[in-house]
Amino acid sequence: MSKTIIKSLYADGGVIRVNPSPIGGTYAYRLLNQDEQIVMCNSGLILPEKMGTETVTNNQTEMLAILESFEYIPDDSIITVYSDSNVSLGRLFRG
Repeated sequence: MSKTIIKSLYADGGVIRVNPSPIGGTYAYRLLNQDEQIVMCNSGLILPEKMGTETVTNNQTEMLAILESFEYIPDDSIITVYSDSNVSLGRLFRG
């Protein structure tokens, strides 16, 4: 059985009404293989109490989308991460 090769990760996150939001936020991600077919996609709602905070920011939801997707990417993968959050990408890849 051959291993699925993950080529791309698309991630996004946002908040409800205002940033930071006392209500919560949403996130989603999609993993694609070398043929640009969807291998995995997921989305969710995050509430401040689940984060242990009074509010949730768009950067937190974006980071959550990226980090949660890593559970499905093999350790030896080389992928391209697509995100509109320079903050999240900077924290992950530039320190």
